[in-house]
This record gives sequence, structure tokens and C-alpha cells, in this order.
Amino acid sequence: MPLPSFDPEPLREVYVAYSDYRRCEELAQENHRKVVEWRWATGDMFEGRPFEKERFAHKARWLKDGQPLKPLNVQHGLDADGKILIIRNPWFSGEYNEERTTETQWIYEEGRIIYITIPPLSRPEDRKADFVRRFVYERNRLASVETFSHGHGAVESFFWENSRLEKSVSCSWQHDTYFPSNSKYSQWKGPASVSYVQLTYEYEDQGRLQNIWQQYLNADGTPLDAPPKKLTYRRPAKGESIPALSAEIEAMLFDQIPRILTEAKIEARVCCLLICYCGEDFEAGWPPFLVLGSEKERQKIIAAGSDVQYYLWAPDEMRSSSDNFFVDLQDQNLIDKCSLHSQLMSMKSSYSAGRKVLQNVARRLNEFQWDGILTTTEDFVVAFVDNTGEYPIDKDIMASISEERLANLKSRQLL
Repeated sequence: MPLPSFDPEPLREVYVAYSDYRRCEELAQENHRKVVEWRWATGDMFEGRPFEKERFAHKARWLKDGQPLKPLNVQHGLDADGKILIIRNPWFSGEYNEERTTETQWIYEEGRIIYITIPPLSRPEDRKADFVRRFVYERNRLASVETFSHGHGAVESFFWENSRLEKSVSCSWQHDTYFPSNSKYSQWKGPASVSYVQLTYEYEDQGRLQNIWQQYLNADGTPLDAPPKKLTYRRPAKGESIPALSAEIEAMLFDQIPRILTEAKIEARVCCLLICYCGEDFEAGWPPFLVLGSEKERQKIIAAGSDVQYYLWAPDEMRSSSDNFFVDLQDQNLIDKCSLHSQLMSMKSSYSAGRKVLQNVARRLNEFQWDGILTTTEDFVVAFVDNTGEYPIDKDIMASISEERLANLKSRQLL
């Protein structure tokens, strides 16, 4: 099937029009006059695309009057019909700052909803469109979502069978820096680096969404060989919850890690086993991967004497040494369990359950008898660590090992 076509020009014209700060100010004033109620929420309350919760873990809710505000809470301006006209985000650099507020102004047209995001710049003449998005409807169904900013654009087209969404196809691209009001960047050169992604929606007998599959496409609409087709959402079966999956995954990791290390036949003497996750993108490192530090490499680092406490425990740097060892966990059942686990955690906007699983596994493996599997140093430790720097490695190690082992490492300035 040919890919849907998209002409970026109409949306680019909206972006150009609202690159004039006076036009933005006129829209803001007009919307403010129409607002009859202001309400706070935990996030953007406009659910413009189908299956927002399943695809994007969208679970914003209205706050009660007087409820304490937290970072990322946003204020909505509603008209007499309850439509959102303005969204205000005053959390500049993570701190509440009423004077540095990002505003999104909404425009309602026949068959279209447009919103224009204006950044919190201090000078009025700098407050112009940073990002525009348009929702296009046909026969009261969403036909496409179109996006344009100074550096990228995208369109997602939706295909329906009666009232059921069958698939959506996204075309996204990067383009040269484009600021119409800045002479240095005012030339529009068109899209570049275009990529295509298809989502396919499957339903159960009762008509509820069961699965969402993601497939990258070539420009002619044929599937790319890599990355492979991926299940991005699966409806949990009865009994599949975060606690239940946590228990299953913990048991599987405790069983599989010694077994896969036995199969790896690592003969070198090792001083640590790091169970690595990705703090910035938990799903990308779930299930975790394993890095084993050799005593030979440890002695090299100690002898070099430069940032010893960093290089002894840095997973990515450790993987670059041929004296250390990298092992992936490739059991498909484990991968499937972890995929659903991360999906459910994402919908709660918290991955603490996954980190707790890793802590439990590391503590149990520190008491494991490694004879016949690994040749270990006397101070060998197992720890879960984040390879992205989102969580401090030393704190994860402290949570993994006993006070006695921790004291030993610290007394020798190895941690």
C-alpha cells in the first residue's frame, strides 16, 4: 500500500504566521477574553489521539481546588463550553515561576484544532511560535495529526474501518534550522532525513484494544528488515499486574543469570558482576544486560590512578575493554514479561518497581555460591547500576551489597 502523502506547506504557513509576536499576542488576548474558568491538572487534559493512555501513558487528571501544585502541573483556561483555550506551564527550569510561563494557545476551526506553543522568553518580541500542531478531522473522525517546529516536522495519518482504528502511519523528518523572522535562518529548504513508522491495532472479541504493533517502513511502504516489528502495547491478562510481574521477573533473573554465565564459560578472574539498566529510558534496558569486571582490568585502572572510583564501575566504559565481559539476556519469555512490566510501569510514570526487582536480585546473587560458574576475587560483588547516569552508581551499589562489603570497598578507596 502506498504511503499517505503530506504537504507541509499549510502547516508551515501557520508556523510562519505565528512567528510574528504581534500575531501571537493578538491570539493570546482573544483567548484570555473567552476564558471563563481556570483549572489545574497533572498534565495536558486534551486527549487528541486515539489510545493516548496505551501509546503515551497519558493519565492526566484534574486537581481539586486548593490541592498543592507539583512540577509539571499545568493550568487550563476553559471557555463557556468547556473547551480548552489556553494551557499554561509555569515550571521554568523545574521551579515555579509565574513570569516565565510556557503558554499553548488553541484555535478551533471547522474540522481542525490547532495549538501553538509559545516559549517563556522575557522580551515580548521574542514570544512567538516555537511549535505548532494541527488535528484534522474528516466525518467526525481524526484523519491526521500534523506537527511543525524550527527543526522537525511530522504527520500521522489514521485509517479507520467504521468506528475502529485499524492502523496509523507516521512520516517524520528533520530539517535545517528554520526561524522565519531571523534572516540567518529564514530559508525553508524542505524536509530531510525522512522516516516512516506504521502502527497496527488489534482487538479482542469484545472489541477492546488487545495489541499495538510497530513497524518501520521504507519510502515505498514495504517493511524494513531492521529494526524488527515490535509489540509496543499488550492488554494485560487477568492477574498480570506490576507486583505479579515483578515477582516473576525476579525469579527468572535469579534463575537465568547464573545459567547464562555458566554457558558463557568465562575463565578470567572477575571482581564484579553489574546488572545494568537504563535510568533515562527504562524500557530500553529491560531486561537488563550484564557486565563483568575482570581483576586484570581493575588492576590496570588502579595502577593508572585516574578517576579510579569512576572507571571501576562505569558499565559503558567497562564494555570497551577486551579484558571485561558483556552478556545479554535473550530469553524471549523474559523479554516479553519485561515488555509488559515496563508498559504498566510507564502508565504509572514510575519505574521504581523495576529498580526494586534489580536490587532484590543483586542482593540474592551476592549470597550465591559461584563455584564452578565464575572464578571470583575475595571481594567480588554483584550490583545493579544505571549506565546512563540518571541514578548515582555508588548509591545503587550501596543498595545492592552488605554493610561489611561496602565498608571493605570504601576502606580501600574503591568506591
